[in-house]
Amino acid sequence: MKKLFKLFVVALSLVCVLAFGGWTTEPAQERYADAPLLSPISSEIVEFSSRTVESYYTPGVFPYFTQETGMTNCCGAVAGAEIVAFYDKYFDDLIPGWDACYANGRYRLKDDVYIPALMWEMYDLMQTNVHDVGVSEQEFLNGLSAYINGKGHSVSYNNVVNGSNFDFETYKSELHKNKVTALLAHAGDIYIIGEDDTQDKIVPINIAGSHIMVAFGYDIYRYYDANGNLFRTDYYLEVAVGLSSITVALYKVNPHNLSAAYIVDIK
Repeated sequence: MKKLFKLFVVALSLVCVLAFGGWTTEPAQERYADAPLLSPISSEIVEFSSRTVESYYTPGVFPYFTQETGMTNCCGAVAGAEIVAFYDKYFDDLIPGWDACYANGRYRLKDDVYIPALMWEMYDLMQTNVHDVGVSEQEFLNGLSAYINGKGHSVSYNNVVNGSNFDFETYKSELHKNKVTALLAHAGDIYIIGEDDTQDKIVPINIAGSHIMVAFGYDIYRYYDANGNLFRTDYYLEVAVGLSSITVALYKVNPHNLSAAYIVDIK
């Protein structure tokens, strides 16, 4: 009888392993890829008596790129290339032979040689599509670090996301020190804002899957009523989206839908 009971337990265990993958199976890592954009169904109108916008963004202050032909699920490689190209302005050996900026200080657009080669190297270093679709958070960070270390530099990452909190003040402070931030976002919205004298039209565009972008600026919209009372404040990051259909947009962080936001510091 005891023998039969042991056989029953073993058989039951095997069924559980086959059905559920074993008792110690870890949850699948979130993967970041080139999620499709969904057209906006509706927009929000914010009416106000007055509005102020605190902004830190100038056209040309960041080198935003899009994927190379033949790449799939490559938002990690695109974001990594943008980050490296941004810092090449300060460490010109990060992309040997490449001049990050024009004489007027504006960043160059993607060329046909250096940036495509950089993106393919990032694609491989991050093991894009090797273990599953796109990249995991660790594959993205490991690949970016491997490239930067390979050029003789060190890199550190400071995550300014803690649960539902986004540390906007630290983000602002580090941005003013010429540091950009890698955003690892769950499926959610990016925004375009149409401004008018007495109302703003806030248009959401949905990214239908987890995606990596780079934040390089911010806009704080403060809305006041006829009595001068502040009734709404919206915090947005200026982001390089990394998709051919849209290159630059706003990402709202109150609230946010991020798994992590890493300020990148290269030395």
